[in-house]
Amino acid sequence: MTGMWVTFRGDEHLRAYLRAAPFRASEALQAGLWQEANRIMNISKETMVPVRFGVLKGSGHVQRPVVLGTQVTVTMGYGGAASEYALPVHEILTANHPVGRSKYLEAAFDQEAPLVPKHLATFVKAHLGDAL
Repeated sequence: MTGMWVTFRGDEHLRAYLRAAPFRASEALQAGLWQEANRIMNISKETMVPVRFGVLKGSGHVQRPVVLGTQVTVTMGYGGAASEYALPVHEILTANHPVGRSKYLEAAFDQEAPLVPKHLATFVKAHLGDAL
């Protein structure tokens, strides 16, 4: 599948926490991003991914965060045993799926993305505790 990059801006409380305790904040941010990616993946699997035999649904995964400098990346996707058809099933908008829909990961992400900054701020604050 093609990559998708997202930059969240705006939540000043989250930025303040990250500045206050950079090392613990980075660990909390990584854990929070991983938790949010898993939450979105679960929504995709439960309500959006087409299911015929379950192979595609079972191939959904979220990888652990990767940190490069100040950038934290969490990769999520479908593939594995379903790699030959995961992308076509995702992208063909005219397909009629008895269960699920096309854009099954993108739609889940788009639906949940507005909630991610607030969830991350709450998660980071809770995990930093007395470090602030």
